[in-house]
Amino acid sequence: MVRVIATIAALAAFAAANAQQISVESAADTTDYLVGDPIEFTITARHDESFTVTPPQFPDTIEGVEVIDVAPPAKNATVTPNETVFRYTLMGFDSIEVVVPPIEIYYSSDDDHRLRTLRTKPTRFVVHTLEVEGEDPKDVKPPARLPTPWWVYALWIGVPLALAAIGYLLYKRHRKRKALAPAPKKEKEKPSWEIALEQLRRLEAKELWQNGEVKAFHSEITEIVRRYLARRFGVAVMETTTTETIALLSGARDAERALLDVKEFLSLADMVKFAKYAPHEEANAEMTRRAYRIVEKTKPAPASETGNAKVRHA
Repeated sequence: MVRVIATIAALAAFAAANAQQISVESAADTTDYLVGDPIEFTITARHDESFTVTPPQFPDTIEGVEVIDVAPPAKNATVTPNETVFRYTLMGFDSIEVVVPPIEIYYSSDDDHRLRTLRTKPTRFVVHTLEVEGEDPKDVKPPARLPTPWWVYALWIGVPLALAAIGYLLYKRHRKRKALAPAPKKEKEKPSWEIALEQLRRLEAKELWQNGEVKAFHSEITEIVRRYLARRFGVAVMETTTTETIALLSGARDAERALLDVKEFLSLADMVKFAKYAPHEEANAEMTRRAYRIVEKTKPAPASETGNAKVRHA
């Protein structure tokens, strides 16, 4: 019994020590805004130097407000513990009490590279219109309606009928040609990882980011990786957020090998997509390396080459 109590006390002390090493909070610069005012919203992570914090997956829109700008993360190492601050500019267009839901923050430490999660508390503020004193404005009279000419009704009826007739004739002609044409031979579909690797090589050959087309490069490489993950693991991740994608892949077999690569890959792509952030050349090259690494880590190894699969851009 004494040994059990000592073990529980040790675990509690360890958990309390870890809890003091990193914390997150969110806040708006005030609690009351007029419609159209910029709303400065921040998420602050306070942590030891051994922790690495990835950008949170902030929603594009929240009920009542829209995200109009995302600033690059700002790290302050002059204070103890260190601070990593994520800034967002929001704007409301209607009178409403806004509740920003808890935001997930992913982090890892130098001693333990597993992804862990913290959540901020909900943040509340009010957006309202400017009150106008005096009498209520009178309604504007609607415009006078003129009688509709007969030929307008003729067009409303005749044009759809003519289009329907043309469409029917074209459909019959297409059916006739299709019936006469020989059925194409079905080729054996390539595995998803082979398709993804071919698409990544073609993207490299375009040299988009080398020629200044950085956003086009990040958009295309992100679509290639998401399409591969969807086909490889049978999960719908084409339109999901980074947080939702990680959650879906966490339950997929073989996906755990590349979860950290997927998280960091999508986080950098989100910063380029939603923020005024221009990544340097090494960051663009790292995106390419991580894309190859995600495919290589998750593709099934041939039975004759198990344990000897080589990663092209590791």
